[in-house]
Amino acid sequence: MIHPPGVWAVDVGWTDVRPIRVDQHVTRVHVSAHDEHEAVLVAAQMACAIGPQCEMPTSTRIVGVEF
Repeated sequence: MIHPPGVWAVDVGWTDVRPIRVDQHVTRVHVSAHDEHEAVLVAAQMACAIGPQCEMPTSTRIVGVEF
């Protein structure tokens, strides 16, 4: 189903160490996206691009959306 663009709140779990520690940190990211796939992809990319020394995202969870 295609929705109009909305603002999605996504919790992104990420780690800054190796070996990977799942959800060592969690950041809430708000993104404008057309669907949940786009929202979680953009949120994970943003969390690692902006986060201090992000090694990799480990999880995403949509916590809200406003159309």
